[in-house]
Amino acid sequence: MSHPKVLVIGGPPMVGKSSVARSIASRLGYGCTSTDDIGLAIKTVTTADTHPRSHAMDGVDYRDYYTTRSVEQLLADGMGMHEEMWPGIEASIRSHADWGLPIVYEGWAMWPERVA
Repeated sequence: MSHPKVLVIGGPPMVGKSSVARSIASRLGYGCTSTDDIGLAIKTVTTADTHPRSHAMDGVDYRDYYTTRSVEQLLADGMGMHEEMWPGIEASIRSHADWGLPIVYEGWAMWPERVA
């Protein structure tokens, strides 16, 4: 049976994407990565000036961040972070599809309209 070279699993936080992705990757002998890893890589080579949404929590305790901001602000930060991450995610998916090793990507930044 033939399998796609790149599998993408998306969905909201805490629904089991990572567990499912690791299980599928293990069964197929694929690599596995999360958009969290890509976001962390992007954050390490950018600044709050160049990528403000990726650095929204810089210097803030995560408990304070999530309890002091409105739902609208949290959504705006999350969507903005995904916008900033998307070029890196897309480039990584394309490189694996073209010449890289088979891989399973998972993360809540995997919007259906983008990965279709």
